[in-house]
Amino acid sequence: MKLRFSRFKTLVNRTILYSLIGTVWRVLMSPVTLILVATRFSPAELGVYYVFFSIAGIQSIFEAGFSHTIVQSISHEMSKVQFKEKKLEGDEVGLENIRQAMRLGFSWFTGLSIIFIIIVIPLGFLIIGNKAQEYENIQWQIPWLIFSLIFALNIILYPVNYFFEGILQLQRIYKIRLVTQILSSIVFITLLYLGAGLYIASINAAVSLIVNFSVLFLPHFSVFKDHLAKLPKKTYFKKVYKWQLKISIVWSTGYLYWQLPTLILFSWLGPVMSGQYSMTANIANAICNIGQVFMRTKSAIIGNLRSSGHFYEAFKEYRKNSLMSYGIITIGIGAFVALWYILPHFVLWQRMMPFLPSILLIGAFAINQITLNQAMFARCSKEEPYFYQSLAINLGFPVVLLIFMYFMPNYWGIVLPFIIVHILSVISSCFIFKRKFNIAF
Repeated sequence: MKLRFSRFKTLVNRTILYSLIGTVWRVLMSPVTLILVATRFSPAELGVYYVFFSIAGIQSIFEAGFSHTIVQSISHEMSKVQFKEKKLEGDEVGLENIRQAMRLGFSWFTGLSIIFIIIVIPLGFLIIGNKAQEYENIQWQIPWLIFSLIFALNIILYPVNYFFEGILQLQRIYKIRLVTQILSSIVFITLLYLGAGLYIASINAAVSLIVNFSVLFLPHFSVFKDHLAKLPKKTYFKKVYKWQLKISIVWSTGYLYWQLPTLILFSWLGPVMSGQYSMTANIANAICNIGQVFMRTKSAIIGNLRSSGHFYEAFKEYRKNSLMSYGIITIGIGAFVALWYILPHFVLWQRMMPFLPSILLIGAFAINQITLNQAMFARCSKEEPYFYQSLAINLGFPVVLLIFMYFMPNYWGIVLPFIIVHILSVISSCFIFKRKFNIAF
């Protein structure tokens, strides 16, 4: 037992090292990127840039949470299976479950890529073109088409990443993600500085596609070749269906919360205020994502510990790393406030909402991390106690936002819905978590 947890500890430490290096890189590069975006794009062009990603996010509706299902389905078998010399070995039942999970992944995400091309690309032309009179001089059509096609190709390789994460090759995955992140930011900054305009929206997806194809997929083609054109068995799909159904509904409706606000504000307030909101939300997510490094790297490991019956060890991992994530987020918000006061005329602030609405929106996003961490721990246990809460938030938030937009079509109409919904959400999530998991502590 000690040997096993020692192996986990070494794995976690190396994984966190790569994640922390990536975090430092983001901290160093984010100001450069944000300043260039703020100065190289006009306010209207900034709004179009962010709406690209909101429209592309529609794929999450069809993704239906199968990413989480594939990772957890594979990681739950790794107590009986080993990956050696580019081959899986061990218990035949475990191997078969992993094979079926991979077939489910490739068939589902290939279909998702086709749906993206058929539905999302034309929808983007319709949504953005509807506001064309507000940015007549912006060339967005070809950048949108290129961005969408690269994004669609990238979707097909998603299961490759999920496979390596599921078999607990976390060191390899996070090392590759670090390299991808560094390359993406260098190319992104260079091309943005050279005046590439909206074409830079495609950079991250393009670099990710090239790296994943050349480093993960091709060298391990023998592992994947038998699963590329095969559907999973009906018995396997039925086995995961009941568990997957709740995740699918929550994941699909999550688009209404995470991405739809940008489209609502783009249509209601125009590209300028929509761009200001998106820039502020982007900074809020950047701060929160830095804190989330500690939790993201533990998902597969917590799932493996739970499947092995080590609930206490899994809970300690969750508790320790969630507290670390909250501490980092708090420091990040403090640094942001200090920077705004020290440099009140910094060009970045001109592309964001005013100070008070901005800091309140960032605070609301930070509060929501409590709910996200608790839900992550639950889902690592193949459980979904947050189903009804998530459904209520995902379906109710757009309605609340539209009501506030009707009476307050300004910055406060944007911020107040987030504050109200997140406070109610964290109260409810803490009650659910204590009742579900904390009884024995």
